[in-house]
Amino acid sequence: MGALGLLFDTSGFPARWHCGVWSPLLGWLHILSDLAIAAAYFAIPLIMAAFIRRRRDFPFSTLFWLFIAFIASCGTCHLIEAIIFWSPIYRASGVAKFATAIASWGTTLALIPAFPRAMAYRSPEMLEAEVLARTRELEEEKAKLEGILRSLAVGVVVSSEERIQQVNQAAMTILDVSPDDDHPLEDWLDSLELSDDEGASLDALNIFAGAVGEPVDRLEVHLRRGPAPEDITVLNLSRQNFRVEDQTGGVVAVFEDVTVERAREAKLIGLNRELSRSNEELEQFAYIASHDLQEPLRMVSSFSELLEKKYRPVLGAEGERYLGFLTDGASRMQELIDELLRYSRVQPPNATTRSREALAPLAQRAMKRLQASIDESGAEVVIGELPTLDVAPGYIVQVFQNLISNSIKFRGQTTPRIHISSRRADGGWVISVADNGIGIDARFFPRIFLVFQRLHTRDEFEGTGVGLAIVKRIVEQHQGKVWVESEVGRGSTFHFSLPDDPRPSFDASLRPPGDMGLFEP
Repeated sequence: MGALGLLFDTSGFPARWHCGVWSPLLGWLHILSDLAIAAAYFAIPLIMAAFIRRRRDFPFSTLFWLFIAFIASCGTCHLIEAIIFWSPIYRASGVAKFATAIASWGTTLALIPAFPRAMAYRSPEMLEAEVLARTRELEEEKAKLEGILRSLAVGVVVSSEERIQQVNQAAMTILDVSPDDDHPLEDWLDSLELSDDEGASLDALNIFAGAVGEPVDRLEVHLRRGPAPEDITVLNLSRQNFRVEDQTGGVVAVFEDVTVERAREAKLIGLNRELSRSNEELEQFAYIASHDLQEPLRMVSSFSELLEKKYRPVLGAEGERYLGFLTDGASRMQELIDELLRYSRVQPPNATTRSREALAPLAQRAMKRLQASIDESGAEVVIGELPTLDVAPGYIVQVFQNLISNSIKFRGQTTPRIHISSRRADGGWVISVADNGIGIDARFFPRIFLVFQRLHTRDEFEGTGVGLAIVKRIVEQHQGKVWVESEVGRGSTFHFSLPDDPRPSFDASLRPPGDMGLFEP
């Protein structure tokens, strides 16, 4: 007899109907109850198995299979209990119960780690509440975004699948489209003409609501509304692509109307060109005027010398004095013409005349030019630490030369002591030239930087009153400022500021060509 035969062997056991006194009612109650339970226990696993096979994403499939085994084994036990009333297969009943015990404990042990995961799963009510809360958040974010779009001064057009999805009020204003227009914005854009060469192969609709393509950064687009020149709108446009997960992408076009700005720039360029032409004509006039003035002055000086040599005995003391006045006046006029010409030739430094220079060597070059005056006066000039800046070196040498020369000239009875220093300032440096000279009354501060403004007579101090005016013009051409601090009898300190990165005061390309020939390179 095999193992299966032994399992279903009934020898040695009576049927349950013959064990004790069973009434038909009680016996059939047990039989029918066990059969009903067995049928339910077999139906439940079938339903669970069908569910798992259809929902392969269900997170507790292993646990479900253990429940199926446990419930099916329980159903087998109840089915055997009903059969035993006629066939006493108690050995099979014991094996079935043992299998049920194993399945039940396996299910129990599997439930322990699955319990926290099961507790973390949300109920439909919780999910619905979360969906509602998230929906409210999205609606609030959408309202904020729409508010931001409405408040932007630049136009924004959002498109997807070559159809415009959203347009802010600024875009409507810039493009001159009414929200109540019967025609959609696509139709209006399609009627516009691109008037610039860059967009010759495109239309306005492709620019604003085209398919996803290469991003565009600050493209200048000219839209023509009509035949007249004033019907052209100049837009500065940037276009970027975007993509939403599991959805097709789109395009965001951001633009602003720069028609007025471009017109102002064109006007400014025209004015700069006119200013450049005027400056060139002024320089030519200054050169011609100085030349025409210098020629008769040379004649006056020459003939004055001849008169003095040839007719000195005839002129006498008074005539000789008058000739001295004449010669001195001609000499002064010559000096004034030279200084005026020098002042008029100071031009803004451009890319060719400007370079990165250490200022200390430039100050030393100015000292070498003034070496004779320094030796004669016994002046002591100390150059402190000076920065390295982007400057026109010849001009800055002239600034140091004029300031040092002023300090030596207005020294009074003391030995000149001059100190050149620097300090860091917002966006640049301040260079200071301090002396121990006669000083300046504060009420004359506004006058000293003007052309031909002198505070002393020629008998007291020589000069033309142009040196400080040249300093002011050079510093301002470097986008700096010049000022003075002084007290009568206690010396003066001239300050001038220089930025780290000076910009030309006008377009350097519009500057009259040619070297002015005023300063050393």
